[in-house]
Amino acid sequence: AAARVSPKATEHRLSHESFKQVLREVNADVSERMFAVLTPQIATVARVTVGPQLSSPVRGNRSMFQRFQEARNLTEVVSSVIPEPIDLENAAEQEVAHLRADLHAGQSTQATAAKSFTKEILRRESLQLASSAASRALEQTKKEVCRLRERDPTISHEDFAAGLARIAFREGDDLALSPEDRAKITR
Repeated sequence: AAARVSPKATEHRLSHESFKQVLREVNADVSERMFAVLTPQIATVARVTVGPQLSSPVRGNRSMFQRFQEARNLTEVVSSVIPEPIDLENAAEQEVAHLRADLHAGQSTQATAAKSFTKEILRRESLQLASSAASRALEQTKKEVCRLRERDPTISHEDFAAGLARIAFREGDDLALSPEDRAKITR
């Protein structure tokens, strides 16, 4: 027995294509809603899974770590932990500028040290000349005292010490004087 097709069934067959179209639209709408609901959860799961495995350079890079924390979907989570490519030309220029700054700082430090060294040498030479002049004056005074002693045997050793103390006092070396010598000077 052949089945009879009712006129409503043909209408139904005709609308079958329309029904498929409606299903596609509903499926797309449901998929969009599911993605909207699941995407943040997937991103959270990805952050929780990847977070402990991040290397210290990623954790140390604030901008990279912040991008990782703020990622809203799986693609952003993955792209946030991939280092940004380095602009080699710009990096080389920055390195050259840094090296030039270091060179200028080193030259400045060297120039300052050379000036300081020169001043120290001049100061030492000046002190050496002053010391030599003082030594010559002392020797001259000793010779003069010896000459005077030969002429006048009444000059005592105390008078000689007092003379030396006066010379030391005049030259500003009164700290080296003993209390006895200071007393002789005041006489």
